[in-house]
Amino acid sequence: REMAARGDWLTPHLNGAPYLNKPPLLYWTIALSYKEFGVNEWAARLPLALISLCGAALAWQWARELWGLRAGRMAAAMLSVAFGWYLFSHQLLIDLLLAALNLLSLYLLWKTAREPERRGRWAAFYAVIGLMVMAKGLIGLLFPLAALLLFALCRRTWGLLRQSRPALGLLILLAIVGPWVALLEWRNPGTLYYMLVNEHLKRVVGQRWPPDYSVVNVSAAA
Repeated sequence: REMAARGDWLTPHLNGAPYLNKPPLLYWTIALSYKEFGVNEWAARLPLALISLCGAALAWQWARELWGLRAGRMAAAMLSVAFGWYLFSHQLLIDLLLAALNLLSLYLLWKTAREPERRGRWAAFYAVIGLMVMAKGLIGLLFPLAALLLFALCRRTWGLLRQSRPALGLLILLAIVGPWVALLEWRNPGTLYYMLVNEHLKRVVGQRWPPDYSVVNVSAAA
């Protein structure tokens, strides 16, 4: 709401103060919805509802390609009524957006691994990773790249890593994430350190400040 009201699409704000805990992709979608439909609860929840439907459609498409139309319908239905998917599609949290993008990255990886010489599919795979980083930070790199490594390990197709065009991937990631990070750091000096160290490294070891939501301490150990 504050992003739409201020017209500041670079720095998210909460109660008038810069809110730099997370990248702005979800905030952008909700602010655009506010601009189009007005500031109301329906407009706030619309983006995640559409993201949820897109995830179900992707599950349908992937299962249909693997096992046929009936499997596609079952996959879409199972995902739609899964407790976590249903719950998070009704809450304004980033996790559903991250999960839908992760599902898309895995689908693209599956498609690309079958024809690794196709540069366009690798570009699409890395573009989705860039959106995942813009959704929730460096964890957006972890899931798809870990899947790529595990796929190569399980299939023993190490040549796939060479064919994955990492230089192209780095350029695409920099093109998607770099401008926002550079401008945000210019506008709010120290943001990059805060996001990388406090919101990632210190969080992993349970030293994030303030402690996670003042309710539960989330870390790699507990």
